[in-house]
Amino acid sequence: MKFGLDIKNKKAEFDSDAEKLIEKGMDIHERNWKDKFTTKHSAKKEMLELKHQQKLEMEAKKLEEVRKLKELELEEKRMKEEAERRKAKPKIIASSILGVIGTIMMIAGFLLGSTSKEPNSGWYAIATIGLLFCMSIAFIWMPKNK
Repeated sequence: MKFGLDIKNKKAEFDSDAEKLIEKGMDIHERNWKDKFTTKHSAKKEMLELKHQQKLEMEAKKLEEVRKLKELELEEKRMKEEAERRKAKPKIIASSILGVIGTIMMIAGFLLGSTSKEPNSGWYAIATIGLLFCMSIAFIWMPKNK
């Protein structure tokens, strides 16, 4: 765009290049449009990233809750197993003692009864009592009805 002023001749010239003005306006409009587009695009991108991050955090929280639940279940299971072991220990000891005593009584009763050569010997009664000791082990391990 040109503007010329000639005072002597009393002339004023105004020359404008319309193409340059239009191009300049279009460039400004295009820059504004690109800025608006990039702003909107970056805002949408940030929103998507935030949503994705929130989704990941929620999944992580859910996984953490599931992990804590599993840990509690495992701890409860361990406690039950430990309680069962504590309950079984006296049973094991009693069964062992009764088994040893019963076996010794049966062996001794049958051996001494057969050496006495009497069919009605009292040693056979001791062997029978030993058998009862061994049979009582089954009653120790029977489940209790509650």
